[in-house]
Amino acid sequence: MVGQLSQDEYKNLSDQKAADWRSISEVNPTLFGVAGAIFAAGVAQRQPEVVALSPLPLYLGVWHMVRHARLQLQMITYLATHAPAGPSWERDVVAVRDRFWAEAAGKKPAWLAELMRPSAWNTWLIITGVVSAIAISLPVLAGYPNCLRAISIGAPVTFIATVIVFCQSRRIQPDRERWTRLWEGD
Repeated sequence: MVGQLSQDEYKNLSDQKAADWRSISEVNPTLFGVAGAIFAAGVAQRQPEVVALSPLPLYLGVWHMVRHARLQLQMITYLATHAPAGPSWERDVVAVRDRFWAEAAGKKPAWLAELMRPSAWNTWLIITGVVSAIAISLPVLAGYPNCLRAISIGAPVTFIATVIVFCQSRRIQPDRERWTRLWEGD
């Protein structure tokens, strides 16, 4: 370990980390609105392909959150590794995080345990999956022309977008471990 931060520097970096995450999280409601506008336009024009693909801005928002979470690991692990003497949430949570999630996962498959961890991106990914299922189903339920084409386009695109975002999110824990190891000087 290189050294500890002063209380003021630690507080400033911690405040910056929180402000960065708030800024990153604010993008998703905007993209939810964009997806809603695309959905509404598709419904109004009876364009099943547009309706089926309308959730794509939501996937972009979740991907954005995951990518920025991975970038923030630099600061998060630095704060945990170089925290000032005394109690430190960042440092102390590192000591128990892995044990807690291993215990919480129990016998679940690794991919399901990862998806069950409460995080902003997992929550938004589940919301996006539900919205996508509705958007893909609506043209069929409404009897739109070309609804089967919408399903044949929307379902694979939704599946691919989900896999991309989920695979990116699964890289967060290995990245956290790598950054921690590097900040500790190993």
